[in-house]
Amino acid sequence: MTIEQAFETRANNFDLLRLAAALLVLWSHSYSLTGTGPELFHWLTNGYDTGGGMGVAIFFAISGFLVARSVTVHAPGQYLLNRVLRIVPALAFVTVFDIFFLGPMVTSLGLADYLLHPETLQHARNIFVFGVSFNLPGVFTNLPHTGVNGAIWTLALECGFYLLLPVALVCGLLSRRGVLLLVAAVAGLVLWGSQVWGLSWSNMGGELWAGASLFPVLRYGLVFALGAALWVHRAAVPVSAGLAFVCLMLLYAFANRPGAQVVYLLALPYLVIYAALARAPSFDVKERFGDMSYGAYLFAFPLQQLLIWAFGPEVGPTAISLMATPLALAAGFVSWHLVERPALDLRYRRRTARDLARRPAQTV
Repeated sequence: MTIEQAFETRANNFDLLRLAAALLVLWSHSYSLTGTGPELFHWLTNGYDTGGGMGVAIFFAISGFLVARSVTVHAPGQYLLNRVLRIVPALAFVTVFDIFFLGPMVTSLGLADYLLHPETLQHARNIFVFGVSFNLPGVFTNLPHTGVNGAIWTLALECGFYLLLPVALVCGLLSRRGVLLLVAAVAGLVLWGSQVWGLSWSNMGGELWAGASLFPVLRYGLVFALGAALWVHRAAVPVSAGLAFVCLMLLYAFANRPGAQVVYLLALPYLVIYAALARAPSFDVKERFGDMSYGAYLFAFPLQQLLIWAFGPEVGPTAISLMATPLALAAGFVSWHLVERPALDLRYRRRTARDLARRPAQTV
């Protein structure tokens, strides 16, 4: 069975994988936020990635696959509106939570000084996605990590890729041959960047756009491009346990060797899409509870910081993760039902109104 056949004829696990990725980021962050190391997930992945890094990569692989579909089936205006409605309302929701609930509870400043502080205004501008502010004045200043919401840095990359995708479409880079050239070019830049420029998490290079440094753009850009390539070639690429096994064997063979990171970034997208399509889900998370993954991702970091502020970093990463997980899931549930789904419903109301306007007038 090909990816196209599996995608069209059976339910999939994309929602479950996104939720798992969000929780992987949460559990991984508990180590850095409590000042504890080394991280368990780095050892479990044989040094390939942290849990947070893998969770983010899973998000980008799924996003590349599904958003490549969106850009090819929607008009540019509708495509961009869909992207805005998917990202901004929940981001505005967590920004309001950070500024008006969490901040006043925690800040060492007086309420008026806190609300009128330039750093608070800068944090409010996070709703514009690019160039986000992670801190609030007088908040979490005595914790190992002083950020209020450090997870939202990935949104500048995500939205940048959203904006580049229509350009790639116009330039023919989402054709069957063009997308392979795109993947090869980005993979080459990843290798060149690491081997020649010395790019890494400690040397991320300059910003390509606000909030998007060269190293993460190339790293997650390769994963995103491969997700898009799997969509473009969906009619030819099989959902194959054998191919997934080959990817795992390549990861095993290249562990801790030169080029290991490129192999990891090339193999992971197929493994993600395979996991999403190989078997119909026995438990439909979205049907039962809604799509909680994005809201859980946005709220996890500030909720973890709030718990560390309340109980102290010495409580440890496992305890923080166990306490934060149900809180993040609850926040994701509320975000989906209160903010995200109503915002996404605007797409269908707009289409309905447009279709009604195009119908010929009825005479009686």
